[in-house]
Amino acid sequence: MTTKKNRAVSLIMLLCSILLIPFPVSAAKKVNVDTYLKKGKNYTILAYNNTKGKRIKIRKSKSKKADTYSSLEYGGAVIVNTSKLKKGKKTEWIPVYLHNRKSGNSYKTGYVLAVQVKLSAIYKKKFSNNAIINKAIKTGFRYLGTPFILGGSSLTSGIDCSNFVNTCYRIGGKYLVSWAHTSPLQNACYPISKSQLKAGDLIFYYENDNPPHGSIGHVSMYIGKGFVIHASGHYGVAYPQGGICIKRINYGARVAARYMRPR
Repeated sequence: MTTKKNRAVSLIMLLCSILLIPFPVSAAKKVNVDTYLKKGKNYTILAYNNTKGKRIKIRKSKSKKADTYSSLEYGGAVIVNTSKLKKGKKTEWIPVYLHNRKSGNSYKTGYVLAVQVKLSAIYKKKFSNNAIINKAIKTGFRYLGTPFILGGSSLTSGIDCSNFVNTCYRIGGKYLVSWAHTSPLQNACYPISKSQLKAGDLIFYYENDNPPHGSIGHVSMYIGKGFVIHASGHYGVAYPQGGICIKRINYGARVAARYMRPR
């Protein structure tokens, strides 16, 4: 009886000692971003959501419990704040700019989990050898964050997709249309295939999606590497979900309907 009792006590003591052992917490997944940091100041680094059906939260700090500024739908992209990253050091969080949300003399920065986004680099010093197109795209970048307003034509207070494309080209030095709407813009272009896409080409989308159908209801400007810049109001009117923002060619449930090049 005493032997059984001693065994029981020993077993209890063993279980208690096991429970007291500190089990290692799984390390946070980190990503090496050196490939992109080495690109230098002539490149814009983009972080984008490449997972269909899932939104990625942009946190106010480097914590999964932190409040959010916004989120990225599939295909949504934001510019990486590379000044907050260090070469040779893996990171769990990617710092991203929240354009037109200045704090003092700088733009606010949000954070996305590195393992949830894909990164890409776009050569920003010259988007195109065509001076008009180069200036048009740079104009668009300058006003990232301006809200979407249907019928709006201001690059600072609010603008819609057609007026955005038309205004960027006009500032670049090319007159497209007198009335900025998707119909006359199409008439000012000629069709091309997706494989022919170059920076400055226009991409048109159907009014409705999933599956895409109806009349053409949206236009964006191609900037290269599978990305467009546009004034979007389909998934929200404020950056980065909407307004003047950057996305992949196909984003959310939207699929490109026509690829066209200004005459």
